[in-house]
Amino acid sequence: MQRYAQTWTGDNVTSWQTLRYNLRMGHGLSLSGIFNFGHDVGGFAGPRPEPELFLRWIEQGIYWPRFSIHSWNDDGSANEPWMYPEILGPVREALNWRERLVPLLYTLLWRAHAHHEPVLRPLFYDFPEQAGSYEEQDAFMLGRDLLVAPVVERGAVSRSVWLPQTEGGWHCLRTGGRYPGGQAEVPAPLGAAPAFMRAGSILPLGPSPSWTQGPLTLRLFPRADGTAQLELFDDDGESPAGRASPPCLLQIETEWGGVRGATPPKVTIARSGSHAPRWPKIQFEDAAGRPLPARVDSTGGIALANRIRLS
Repeated sequence: MQRYAQTWTGDNVTSWQTLRYNLRMGHGLSLSGIFNFGHDVGGFAGPRPEPELFLRWIEQGIYWPRFSIHSWNDDGSANEPWMYPEILGPVREALNWRERLVPLLYTLLWRAHAHHEPVLRPLFYDFPEQAGSYEEQDAFMLGRDLLVAPVVERGAVSRSVWLPQTEGGWHCLRTGGRYPGGQAEVPAPLGAAPAFMRAGSILPLGPSPSWTQGPLTLRLFPRADGTAQLELFDDDGESPAGRASPPCLLQIETEWGGVRGATPPKVTIARSGSHAPRWPKIQFEDAAGRPLPARVDSTGGIALANRIRLS
């Protein structure tokens, strides 16, 4: 199972308690070397989930390695994305965001294979020196840079989040706002689980649907010194590949000159491997998701593929 399988955590029961403790089960699986997993979104057995619970489940589930809405409800109904017209808009937005996260998830699954790193992990995995990371936080890391703090209580419109101390703090993924480490009360509107990117990181976002030809968007979350880094994996999706020689590996670094924000960042992209990246264009965004001009240097033949236009 650790090496080959994608799995789920059994026939869970529809309840708010299940939503919270499936999160804990994910921690256990990850620390046991079973990295590619998920839970039945909405609950497999029992009553049909109410609209709020169903949407909160989807909000959390889109960040799991395996995302599946699946059920055998006691009343004979089935959980489906369109089961509640009043929340169909936010459900569509969540599924669209899941599709855009594919470059990140694909890279994390490669790292799990090549470096035995959990995809989803408890906070103490990345911040073992901080005592608060060992407390029950109702949160998890997706990779080393993305912290997700889902809502697991009925009627909540905000929640308390503990953010580990890290250089430069954290950026709210929804607004781009900066938060220092420590306890914070954050908005949690229905439709978007609170999530934060570590300062000094880059979030890779693909097109939606993920299998279409579209640009790679790099959303930049710099530290105070203006730097951010990302290692991004890609392949053709079909051919076997060895761990020692990735088909396509992009090393991406950003740096702002002068006062950050006054000039475009300089982005350096180095490519290794024999496979050309799948995306026809790379574009950039700031922490709030606004288009961002950038000066780009490239090495490793990335421009010679004639499939990527760097702007």
